[in-house]
Amino acid sequence: MHTWLPDAHSQAPAPVSAIFSGVMLNTALYCIMRYIPVVEAATGGTGWSLRLLALFGAISMVVAAAFILFQRDAKRLLAYCSVEHMGIIAIGLGLGGVGTFCGLFHSANHSLGKTAGFFCAGRLGQIYVQRNEIASRHLAGRAAVGTGLLLALLGLIGVVPSAPS
Repeated sequence: MHTWLPDAHSQAPAPVSAIFSGVMLNTALYCIMRYIPVVEAATGGTGWSLRLLALFGAISMVVAAAFILFQRDAKRLLAYCSVEHMGIIAIGLGLGGVGTFCGLFHSANHSLGKTAGFFCAGRLGQIYVQRNEIASRHLAGRAAVGTGLLLALLGLIGVVPSAPS
């Protein structure tokens, strides 16, 4: 539940936002994942930490999905999407077993797609020197950047042939 994330992404340059989403979020979740065996050993292997991780993942996913519906700024939308994806990954890790593999696979897909999305959104902001709104009519005029952003967003929502979400 990263409430600071959309504000940081909307104000940061595109390369910084790409690093935030592509590297920093996954690294933080990896650190949490490394502590799961320690907590499980300390609590007697009851699965308490896995249930807690899945609960926080579900809360994070629901809250982010509600905010995604009202976003017009591309970088804020991608930031809330990152919060939602971290929730999905946390649920996968909380399920354990195959869910852990799926969560890590989703994490790799998220890194690639989100990095491309932030670079395309940042380039649109550079071209038009304004807040890059999703509904911008100028998007069609820049076919390469618009196509890149569209492909990144389709990959993030799991459209074939990208990695499933």
